[in-house]
Amino acid sequence: MIQRSLVPVFLAALLVISMVSVIPAFCNRIEAGSTIELTSGSATTSSLDRFIYGGGFDPVEMEYLLNVRGISTTTPAQGSVSAYIDGLVQEGSPEGTGVSEILKFYERSTASGLITSFQKSMHYSSAISLA
Repeated sequence: MIQRSLVPVFLAALLVISMVSVIPAFCNRIEAGSTIELTSGSATTSSLDRFIYGGGFDPVEMEYLLNVRGISTTTPAQGSVSAYIDGLVQEGSPEGTGVSEILKFYERSTASGLITSFQKSMHYSSAISLA
């Protein structure tokens, strides 16, 4: 008869519970967007995001892409375009004594006039590191 021990399973569950109990509170706010004002040309945008799933160990992600071109390879777009990313990341201390870290960032890119090509790719990812 094969006997199975619950000790390894219990220890693994205890390890996961202890790791989860020391993950400090956090709050992330990330925003990305664009403004496009063209009299001629083409523009495409795409975005994707992923929020916290079941166990919380998959990274939270945000991606925003912008591409502006002329109506042909010889005729540039005409107008103005801008794209930005704005973020606020706050992390609590493991001891639960309040905010231990605040990270703010902002970045904007712009172009105006005759625009041959304007491309902007922005990506943000945040995950719990068990290392």
